[in-house]
Amino acid sequence: MSLPPQGSGATSSRFPVLALDRVAQLLGGWTGEGGRVNFAPGQSSFDVWQAIGEPPPVLPPGLIGRYGDLNGSLVLREAIGRRMSQRLGGRIGADQICITNGGSEALMLALHLLLPPGGELLMPRSCYPGYRPLHLFFGAARHLLPLRPDLNVDIDAAEAALRDRPQVLLVNSPSNPFGSVLSAADLQRLGRLPIPVIFDEVYQPLPLDGEPVPSAASLTDRHFIVGSFAKSLAVPGLRLGFLVSPPHLAEEIVNIKALVSVCSSLAAQHVLEFLLERWDLLEAAHQAHLRGCLQHFRDVCGHIGLPLMAEPRAGLFATVALGTSGRHAAGPLREACPSPDAEGVRAAGEDRSLAVALELAGRHGIGVVPSTDFQDAGASFLRLNFSVPRSQVEPGLVRLQRCLTGLGVLAAQDPRLN
Repeated sequence: MSLPPQGSGATSSRFPVLALDRVAQLLGGWTGEGGRVNFAPGQSSFDVWQAIGEPPPVLPPGLIGRYGDLNGSLVLREAIGRRMSQRLGGRIGADQICITNGGSEALMLALHLLLPPGGELLMPRSCYPGYRPLHLFFGAARHLLPLRPDLNVDIDAAEAALRDRPQVLLVNSPSNPFGSVLSAADLQRLGRLPIPVIFDEVYQPLPLDGEPVPSAASLTDRHFIVGSFAKSLAVPGLRLGFLVSPPHLAEEIVNIKALVSVCSSLAAQHVLEFLLERWDLLEAAHQAHLRGCLQHFRDVCGHIGLPLMAEPRAGLFATVALGTSGRHAAGPLREACPSPDAEGVRAAGEDRSLAVALELAGRHGIGVVPSTDFQDAGASFLRLNFSVPRSQVEPGLVRLQRCLTGLGVLAAQDPRLN
């Protein structure tokens, strides 16, 4: 088998470059007045060490010179199991938990076990960009499910999509990009499906309205849960998450972990053990930080007339809808796209968010994530991280509103995807 030629469309079409990365590259080269304003990152501005009031623990040198347990630190696994069992209504033992290299590895471990070649991965039509090519790693098909008006996956459609072939459902609640939350009744209904479900709950510990976010913890006798400390405690550099598996499948997950990455960093797990001794304090402080960030962000948007597409209930993100009329088909937006025949036409059609995002980054120093990263088709929107440093929010949103108005793409109302 020969390798595809360098730069060929064969590889780029299967695993395309995310628009987020293109935006970051353009933004990095911007040197205009006012400085860069980046609403694109997928991480919180919460400072975990400031919240603790002390520095990270000293790292024992021996942790760097050896491998750890395949499924991770027992201290961490017991702490996660206790917390999920006590707070979320499950009965989760340490043996069901595998410490992973972020939530992404947890997803891959579960899919390695559940999704055979020729199978089918079901997921929401609009979802975290990392989901969209996952089926390609396994030689499987992908089935996109519509969203309800509340921007959660349509469970009726999931039930109607069931086939005789092997299937796996991947659900993100709270969701990225919308911060929408499935109810406890929704989760129970999904749990009754006759196929395995992977519940991605990386934003579950980060409610924005003071109300606890429902979890699928009571369903782990049959289904899987993904968590991530990169999100819940704002420590993405540790690259630590976890996978909760049904008891009868936990050993197989560990066997796969041994082949995929051997183990997660002992040094990172040592730091996380230190942090989890203060888990309640840190989680509460992070929630309060995000609620304050969202309130400030919402106040500024209301003052300047920048309508949000939906009210996020958890997580880090807000979405701004793009209008369906205006001057988007010509002028600045066509020039913003390096390939007018491809992306410029797309911008003038159903989803013009990529062209808008490239224009904002390259010519105005504003970083946003376009809806093309989250969906193949649908209403155009931009995802913004409302938890960026507060000093950037008002000047950044004012500049964004001015640019969108000038381009003629600011939505007059809040359209939904369906």
